[in-house]
Amino acid sequence: MFIYDKSLHMTARALALSVKTIRKAQQKNDAREFLVGTPDWQAAMEAFGHDVMTALAGNATNMVAEHDLISRIAQQE
Repeated sequence: MFIYDKSLHMTARALALSVKTIRKAQQKNDAREFLVGTPDWQAAMEAFGHDVMTALAGNATNMVAEHDLISRIAQQE
């Protein structure tokens, strides 16, 4: 059974659009520029996936850093 989570879908869509916009500003290839299944298309898809993972890792790193800062402040009080 599949449960659709509109909030999660919208968050994922926003992330994808953000990464796509940043990639365009960096003049990186977009998979839509190539025929599906070609080596160039595959390379562009892999690069996009890598950039998405980088964005997620950066967000996770920031969340951990913020949590650590809040924990240190709470311990001082």
